[in-house]
Amino acid sequence: MVLKPVIISCACLIMSACATVDITSLGNAAGEVAVSSAPKKNVVQRAAGNLYLTFINNGWSEKASKKRIQSTAHILLKGLEPQTEAIDQTSYISSLSQKSQLIDDVKAAESYIVQLSKAAEVYIAMANQETMLQSELSSLEKALIAARHAQVSFQKGFEVFGATENSAFLKYEQSVDRLRDITNEYGQHLRNSSKEDLGSI
Repeated sequence: MVLKPVIISCACLIMSACATVDITSLGNAAGEVAVSSAPKKNVVQRAAGNLYLTFINNGWSEKASKKRIQSTAHILLKGLEPQTEAIDQTSYISSLSQKSQLIDDVKAAESYIVQLSKAAEVYIAMANQETMLQSELSSLEKALIAARHAQVSFQKGFEVFGATENSAFLKYEQSVDRLRDITNEYGQHLRNSSKEDLGSI
């Protein structure tokens, strides 16, 4: 008679422990499904994202608002002005102790742009005419804004050090122009794809 309550209590504990394990495993399974179902970023989106975050974290650029990205998309065909919107470069410029540091930043930033441009060129060359590149275009536009902001910051930095021209900066400007042209190419590809979709209706 005394053992009965003890046995019942043990049985309840075992059942509750099993229930806890089952619920935990179900939760983990649900988490795995959510992760696996998330869309994977391709090489262009990853390179553009790396560029954007690096430029923001280093103070070369500011975060791009949705309005600013839409504005850039609107004027891409006409060419993006070096300074589409006033940005604050004071914090970055004040962090510069010498000109060599600025040149190193310019070279590092340029390497990110070159990497993204190469990835974007290869990706669009392999894409079919029917392939919609809306996500890639948005990523490129966001990266292009960051690159332009950094261009303004670097230019102001060289002015502080009394430098009118610099080979590293000129190379950076050329890389940004190349990225702009590639972004335009993605925009044209998307417009052509949209026209074909409308024609098939």
